[in-house]
Amino acid sequence: MAKCFIVIVNFLFSLVTYGQVSDAYSKCRTDLKQFISDIRQSELSTGQIILVNQPISLATETVLFYAARNRDVFTSLDTGFIARQIDAYKNFQWDTTIVDSARIVSQSTVDTIFKNSKEGSGWERFTKLYGREELYHLSLPIFTLDKNYCIVEIHRSCGSLCGTYCVVVFKRHGKQWKRFKELECSVS
Repeated sequence: MAKCFIVIVNFLFSLVTYGQVSDAYSKCRTDLKQFISDIRQSELSTGQIILVNQPISLATETVLFYAARNRDVFTSLDTGFIARQIDAYKNFQWDTTIVDSARIVSQSTVDTIFKNSKEGSGWERFTKLYGREELYHLSLPIFTLDKNYCIVEIHRSCGSLCGTYCVVVFKRHGKQWKRFKELECSVS
């Protein structure tokens, strides 16, 4: 009887948590649009950006690794919610209804431009096609269960020897998202 109770409780918890993920996914466009709008000033360009359509795929293990080392932000209750978000967002694509003033470029186009190019020639082709030497590639924000924090990976390429890579935690302050903690960052 006790085992049956535990199974039922776990099942109900899964339904509630999955419901929150499904609900988050249905409201995803609005939440993402607000999040991107909030971080444009500090993390991205406020003008038109060029963005890879396919979000960076954050591995569940990677996010849980960061979560385990940042217990001031992430709780043990967040781990299942994190895993379900990552799974729910697998086929997501960025588009201009979410990221205002963006030119969305497919990952396959970016790969074709830079594949087998000599140093710098890929960027020459990219600049000729898109008018600038700057490209963003973002993960989807992965939220905590209380939706007060999220983790995001941001790549900015700006030439053959220019770029940044950061994994950042953002915190909601009222209705606005702001950078809270840098978990990993590198600049070239």
